[in-house]
Amino acid sequence: MDSKTYLDTDEVFLSTCVFAAFFVNGMQATEYECTLSMYGRGHKDLVEEVAQHALYLAKIEHAITENLDIQLHRSGGFEHQVCRQFGEWFAAHIRATRAIPDLRTCRNYLANVVVAYFSPNADLRRAWDVMHAIRNADRNVLFESRYTAQCVNWEWLVAGFGHDSCGQRVDHPVHTRAHWSAEVQQLGTGQNYWTWVDCKLGMEILIHRYRLLAEKPNIFLQLLSATAFEYNGTRLSKLVLLRKIIAQEFLAQLERGTRVSAGLLSCRPEMLAAFSTLGATFDPQLWYGIEVVEFLSEHERWVDPDSEVCWAELADVHGQKGLSLTLQALWDAHWRDGAWILRTGHRLVLARGAAWQEEVPAMATDPETCTA
Repeated sequence: MDSKTYLDTDEVFLSTCVFAAFFVNGMQATEYECTLSMYGRGHKDLVEEVAQHALYLAKIEHAITENLDIQLHRSGGFEHQVCRQFGEWFAAHIRATRAIPDLRTCRNYLANVVVAYFSPNADLRRAWDVMHAIRNADRNVLFESRYTAQCVNWEWLVAGFGHDSCGQRVDHPVHTRAHWSAEVQQLGTGQNYWTWVDCKLGMEILIHRYRLLAEKPNIFLQLLSATAFEYNGTRLSKLVLLRKIIAQEFLAQLERGTRVSAGLLSCRPEMLAAFSTLGATFDPQLWYGIEVVEFLSEHERWVDPDSEVCWAELADVHGQKGLSLTLQALWDAHWRDGAWILRTGHRLVLARGAAWQEEVPAMATDPETCTA
């Protein structure tokens, strides 16, 4: 074990002791006799119940300071705004329910209070990074909807994005101080004007990136959503897909470092389907902030590029044989004039039923999952 590991262990131990003390302090701050009475098992046992969560808090705090450019100064702010608040909440829960909160509820509460502490004044960009760091320590944490409902891929912005607002007194031409003042008043935050402007501009850039991603032709994503197919001028009534392979190939093409976010999943309806196809129990709430490559590492499998991944019968159509496409053939296909041009020169058109002038009965099935 190197010196850094010793140092990290010592820091976690020290933090655990300090946090536990403030947990107890917060728990005793209000109606403690009532809390003890509701708990019913005595002071010593209650202290042990609340103090057991200090190690968890120390670990997520350590993950944040290790992964982000954040220094935690021991001025008492963290202890009062996070630890003491947790103790007060813990005691209030006992008084309201006559029972201690379960482990997962406690950890979720702590994680969300920590996000709020490290992203003051509703700084969504900082909150996104803090959520990502906490995920490194606890994969099962559930963040509040105020952090997840509109979370976007802030990691796509170039390093150093933002204004140098020193000495600037003028307004941004679009996002004015009047708009900022009204929004800050409505949300009840004290966000700095230029921080607010940077957030608005960043969101606009990311929304544009999502729009480009949604509009960019992708053969794998189209295969997942298509309900009508045409091959070299012949309409197909049925195209059979290995959907899990198709889904993993699409996700593998996303920009490296991309994390699962609400913005990413909502940019195209098929995006969520791609994740759900690979992971049948995929729950976005448990993956927000985690890199897509990590999701793939748990679900993808190696595939021979020359293996067949989609096929269809072309019986009785001008003597053509069955269509069979390998993974390599799909990789080599290129988009031109509304169709995918295969390396054979044949055209493959993928569309939803509404895109055809007349309805074409079609379905895409997965022999592995038997889903239409």
